[in-house]
Amino acid sequence: MARTLITDRGVRQVQRRTVALLSAAQVFGGIGTGATVSIGSILVVELSGSSVWAGAVATVMTLGAALAALPLASLAYRRGRRAGQVTGFPPPWPAQF
Repeated sequence: MARTLITDRGVRQVQRRTVALLSAAQVFGGIGTGATVSIGSILVVELSGSSVWAGAVATVMTLGAALAALPLASLAYRRGRRAGQVTGFPPPWPAQF
């Protein structure tokens, strides 16, 4: 079996790469969330024919996040952060069926 030598330099490289990846994911996630609210509002106005419903998208997204936050926080507290994150961010493929 090959032995792996872990050096301080190697650890720093992995940490730097991990932080860069997580930072990029955070930026793109924020852009996606903002775009969802903006495009959703435009879509609602186009479909309903009235600008009265434009704020409904942000309201529904906020209420949905608030309703999901407490059970997910409870799950994360009981079973760990990873369980809460995996449950809170399900894969998109079930929505296709």
